[in-house]
Order: sequence, then structure tokens, then C-alpha cells
Amino acid sequence: FDVKMTEQSIKYDNVLSSAPSSSIQSDSNIIPTSSSSYNLYVDESGSFSVEYPTNWYVYQEVKDESGWSMTQFVDDDNSWTSLFTVEGFELSNDDESLYESTTDDGIIQELKENEKTWCDTQTYSEQGQICYNFEIINSDIKTLDSGHKAFVLSEKYTLQYGPDFPGEFPITAVVTEIHNGNDGWAIYTESDDAAYPMHKEQIMNFI
Repeated sequence: FDVKMTEQSIKYDNVLSSAPSSSIQSDSNIIPTSSSSYNLYVDESGSFSVEYPTNWYVYQEVKDESGWSMTQFVDDDNSWTSLFTVEGFELSNDDESLYESTTDDGIIQELKENEKTWCDTQTYSEQGQICYNFEIINSDIKTLDSGHKAFVLSEKYTLQYGPDFPGEFPITAVVTEIHNGNDGWAIYTESDDAAYPMHKEQIMNFI
């Protein structure tokens, strides 16, 4: 089957104003071909593939007990200004569901609350950072050509990393969840506000 993203205008916020068109053919004998400015990363279990800028680094690959993977890409291996993350997760099992709501509007509202809670609960001792000034800039619910729902949040917040890396770091982030039955994929992008304009095209390509 052929999956195409052809929408030219994305209303995440006033900064993310346009998205490049892309077409991905899904077939057991077909692997997407990256352009000269991007590398193709293929998860070792074949769960997903994603294009990332050629001069970026695959920073972290983690698999949990269930086999779901989390992979991160950064623009600098010492001190990143933009971070991309792909994470697989289970939406529901026999015992519980990740979201209480069964409606799209309810799910995106819960996602907003989860993101705010994430920021509010960051600590130096547990996560090595604190988060504040959290703000949802925009939200959207999209139906992909494949029929899957994509829940998108654009948000801003400020991070601090403690005395070893002092200063305040205003962040622009885009959080996208794609749901497929009981499976879900989360795509997180974080950028320093100052670096975001330089990386927004790469962020859109990644998403």
C-alpha cells in the first residue's frame, strides 16, 4: 500500500508553518532511500525507520522489557541544541488502558495534562533537570492517509540542569503520538529556542 503525507500547511504554531511532502511505500522488499542530507535509521527489530540529518548522532537506543524501543538523535554529541526521540509504547492491555477517554478530543486533553505533569515533576535528583514555564502553544488531531490518528502538541517550557551546567534553557517542543490499535508511537522533538529556526525543516522531515 502507498502512504502519502501531502498536506502543505501544518498548524502546530506560527513557527511550524509548512511541512515538506513525502511519499513512503511500504513493502517487505522496499526500504526508503534517504537524500544526501539525511541518513536512514532502521530499528534493529524492524519496528520503524526514520530519516535523520547526516551530521547528527544516534545518541541512545533503549529497549524495555516488552521489547519496545526508544531511540534518540542529537545534533551534537557533547551539548545538543535539538533532540529527536522515537518511542514505541502499548496503548492498552488486558488490565488497563493508557487513556481513560475513548474520544479524540478526550485523548488530546489527557495528552496535554500528561505533558504538563511531566514538566512539573522533573527533578534534579531523578531526571537531572527541572522544568517550568510550561505552555501549550497549539494542538491538533490529524487523520493520516493510512487512517491512523495523529495527536500533535506544540509546546514551550524552560529547563535547568543544575550547577554543573548552569543557566536557563527555553525550549520549543513538538510532541506527536500515532495510534495503531493497541500500539502507539511517540515522536518527541526538543530544540533550544535559538536553534529552532535553523532546525525546523529537519524537525518536520523527522516527524
